[in-house]
Amino acid sequence: MESEPISEDITNHRRSNGRKKTWLELRQEVRNVRRQLSNISAKIPNCFEFKEMFSENESRFYRIYFLSTVSSGRETTLLYCDVPVDCIKSKVETFQWQPLLESSFQTYHPQGRFSREEQLQWERKRLVMWGITSFDFQPSIGRFVFPACGAVFYCDDDYLQHPPLFPRELKNSVPPSARLNPQMCPWNPDLIAYINNFDLWVHNVVSSCDVRLTFARRG
Repeated sequence: MESEPISEDITNHRRSNGRKKTWLELRQEVRNVRRQLSNISAKIPNCFEFKEMFSENESRFYRIYFLSTVSSGRETTLLYCDVPVDCIKSKVETFQWQPLLESSFQTYHPQGRFSREEQLQWERKRLVMWGITSFDFQPSIGRFVFPACGAVFYCDDDYLQHPPLFPRELKNSVPPSARLNPQMCPWNPDLIAYINNFDLWVHNVVSSCDVRLTFARRG
């Protein structure tokens, strides 16, 4: 008895401008919706980190780091905003987002684009955003480590320089292939581990020396 109204609603839902939509039209609508959802999700900040800092006049504030997109960009990157300690008294409701990294640092890399290994990893994680999608942070020295363009980059947000920062690449003699999932040692941030060609490697920032820890791949 109640099946007739339901079937009529489904039929009306499938019709557009008095005609039934084709499979190509339905597929294009699904793509448009997914594109809109991707744009929305990329703009939502995530992966927050906090650090207490002092300004030149020795006033204390908190710097909040996170991943998101800038207003004029499409790739996710590292951003930050400064929150004063007395923000409740000042009644400031919004804080300005600032880029932590120079947007042009990837153009100086020989590869200049994201590697195939990075793209496959994003697909396995079901990520709808692209760019810098992960990072490791050491608050004691303000060091960031992240993968980009198949390489590993790092930068220090300290009192010696002010953002936007130009990150440095880990220079090493490892065979040319994508380096993924970098992590700093909690006790010594100069030691950075990463995955290269199915094996685990450790890099020393001071000596620029790499040590291979596993031999899952021959050669």
